[in-house]
Amino acid sequence: MSIRPLSLAALAAAALLTSPVFAAEGETAADSTQAQQQQPQMTAGQALQQLQRQIQQLGQKLQGIQQTALEENPDLQKQQDDFADMVEQKMAELGVNAEEAREKLENIAKEAQQKAESLTEEQRQAMQKEYTEQRTALQQAQQEVMQMEEVQAAGDALSKALVDGMKTVDESSEQLLAQLNQAQAQYQAIMQQVMQQRAAQQQQQQQQAASE
Repeated sequence: MSIRPLSLAALAAAALLTSPVFAAEGETAADSTQAQQQQPQMTAGQALQQLQRQIQQLGQKLQGIQQTALEENPDLQKQQDDFADMVEQKMAELGVNAEEAREKLENIAKEAQQKAESLTEEQRQAMQKEYTEQRTALQQAQQEVMQMEEVQAAGDALSKALVDGMKTVDESSEQLLAQLNQAQAQYQAIMQQVMQQRAAQQQQQQQQAASE
């Protein structure tokens, strides 16, 4: 079973996906995901919220297990730190400062949460656009880096070492990680469908306006 590096991929993705993002509401989710199959009438916003909670819970549990494993194994901690440095260095070579990008995402999400009741629709959409653009740029850079042979080799070695170390702390770690990956995939699938639906609606509205 191939598992991506937990700290930089799974848990980082969990952190992004469980931020107070601007989940769509009132749109019907597709029947293609497990969450939607369980509740056919669930809206996309509801499905996203349910998956966010699941991702957050799994991520927190795995993070606790991983932290214990790292504390008990200094060599594993060094291996993870070295890999993190490698990834951020490669991202910097692509022109992306990972730390600054993550901080900006956190600040946008925090501001949106704090001002949720006072934001106008225009302001909310502007913040959503900025958040999406920043997150997309960060994810694209990370994905590009993860495709580099040198990074893949180091990541595979770290993945195995992390999971082995975590299994000594909690034997269910590998199963929990698989559940997290599945929930993230479902979340991304719903988000993609929501964006496609919105694009189709906008196109339809434009066509109707042009025909009037």
